[in-house]
Amino acid sequence: MLISMAVVGKWSDKIQRRKPFVFWTSVLLAASMVIPLVSPTVPGLIAQSVVAGFAFGAYLVVDQALFIDVIVDKRNAGRDLGMSALAETLVRPLVLFLQACWSPRPVATESCGSWPSRSCWSPRPRSCQ
Repeated sequence: MLISMAVVGKWSDKIQRRKPFVFWTSVLLAASMVIPLVSPTVPGLIAQSVVAGFAFGAYLVVDQALFIDVIVDKRNAGRDLGMSALAETLVRPLVLFLQACWSPRPVATESCGSWPSRSCWSPRPRSCQ
């Protein structure tokens, strides 16, 4: 992954093109998912991991460069990059929290161990308190 970041990042900077790299690394990442289907073995999984790591590393660096290229106000580029990173980072815990709220709760062996609510905010039945 680090090798692909260095090589593809420098190559992208040298030719001043970003979109073809984003497109083709996405295609390569998607194509890497076929390897375990064709070869469902440990070496096939390792090959898929290597190809996907190369593609994802290249995608990350070129996508970040593309984002920097399209920032309109260069004086506030740091703020915009920070907001982008914050938006990417805050989504993960929020999605996990929402999934925990709306996923079916496991059935417990005790009579009040679980109740049929799918919301994190609904109160526990009085009979269980």
